[in-house]
Amino acid sequence: MSLLSGVALVGCTQQDAASPDHARASTAPAASPPAGKEAYTYRLPIAEYSLPQDEQRVIRSAQELLARECMEGFGIDYTPAVIPPTRQVADRRYGISDMQTAMQYGYHFPPEQSAGTERSSLSPEERKVLVGNSAEGGAKTETAAKYNGKRIPDEGCLGEAIKSFRKTYSYEPGVAAASRISVDSYKESLQDPKVKTATSKWSQCMAGKGYTYATPVQALESQSFEGDEPSAEEKKTAVADFSCKEETGLLDTWFSSEKAIQKELIDGSAKVLRTLKEKQEQQVEAARRIVAEAE
Repeated sequence: MSLLSGVALVGCTQQDAASPDHARASTAPAASPPAGKEAYTYRLPIAEYSLPQDEQRVIRSAQELLARECMEGFGIDYTPAVIPPTRQVADRRYGISDMQTAMQYGYHFPPEQSAGTERSSLSPEERKVLVGNSAEGGAKTETAAKYNGKRIPDEGCLGEAIKSFRKTYSYEPGVAAASRISVDSYKESLQDPKVKTATSKWSQCMAGKGYTYATPVQALESQSFEGDEPSAEEKKTAVADFSCKEETGLLDTWFSSEKAIQKELIDGSAKVLRTLKEKQEQQVEAARRIVAEAE
């Protein structure tokens, strides 16, 4: 996978406006940023326009409650799913960026540890009311288009709740601007002379350890590290990679460069980003009201 394809947003939606990520062997969902200095992605200025995971969790809980109201309209007693805390996701914007992950998982993401959602027991017919006329991933069918004489929304009560709640606070120009800045700032940072110099020093450091990589991108995307599980050689390479980044100061140099670039780009899109932030705040506040009223 091209690194630049991973620099796009984790969730290009109203709820996840600016969280870059590099997926390798596993698909990493949007999640709370790792704590500590290594969380470069989440410390960049554009991250301000991405909702924190605790707020996304509130929104998902509100959507479940709206789905319950819809289900009640069909005469179904539905207990909303319990939305578990999301796991932390390792930062990959500049490749491997912490020693512990390098030692344990190489360039792979740590395994998912989500407990999943817990929903009340539903009959097959009731579940179709929840998820829609297309049973989870299946083709649409008209055989279950109605329940108790009432038409089921195409996307089910849950899908309808999600869509309607997002639509109210949707602001695509802001989402597009945040996504564009996230990608463009990364591209521009690669051309910064200071980043190029630090990258060259990193490459020399790696050569001294027996590895031939011109950039951290080459190491991160090496086809020899694409197995389901990280090999001993992959872990060894990742450890050397991070060690050389520490020795050359590449991570901090790269982060400082992109931070400055993003500030300029954000200034150029200040109006749309300000509106995006306002919409996000309104959405979170509305979600909190829905949850509070249900307690």
